[in-house]
Amino acid sequence: AANRYREAARSLSNKRRAAARVLEKTVARELAPLAMQRCRFQVAFAEAEPDPGKDNGKPAPWETTTGIDQVEFLLSPNPGEDLKPLVRIASGGEISRIMLALKSVRTLDGCGKCLVFDEVDAGIGGQTADVVGQKLKRLSQKNQVICVTHLPQIASYANRHYFIEKRVEKGRTLTRITLPSTLPPSTQGTTRSRSS
Repeated sequence: AANRYREAARSLSNKRRAAARVLEKTVARELAPLAMQRCRFQVAFAEAEPDPGKDNGKPAPWETTTGIDQVEFLLSPNPGEDLKPLVRIASGGEISRIMLALKSVRTLDGCGKCLVFDEVDAGIGGQTADVVGQKLKRLSQKNQVICVTHLPQIASYANRHYFIEKRVEKGRTLTRITLPSTLPPSTQGTTRSRSS
């Protein structure tokens, strides 16, 4: 049984590695218009090898139902920098844009998900913000997309807008969400450009 598992796991690992090369190129294309054209994205594979002295025909602890691979996304946000684990080096805005790029790869995910993007507009503006808005709109055709933004270029693509306000009362931070139509007319003009 262990040998059959290892054979199947090795076949799955080879398919994953081939798919990862395609994913890297596709994500790089998606990141370019998101003001990340100079970053490098890579899928790294680590594989725990069995200890030959302990092979008793039973599955080893590293042999799981999902295979033998440990997969990690690596990122080099700027030219000349080494690839490092995405979870350790990416800022909130970079992570949101990488997530947007990954979710924009149609073969990667199904539909009917609730996707939340916060800080997707960090460090961008102008044409890049418009591209982000277009990508979010495209995703929203098959998913529910919630995006917190300060940019009107992104907010303008939303079907519904909410105003999110934080305030401190009696030493506690409270968050209030309201529809712009319930706000006084003097604040409605700025609300649409601040949230979606």
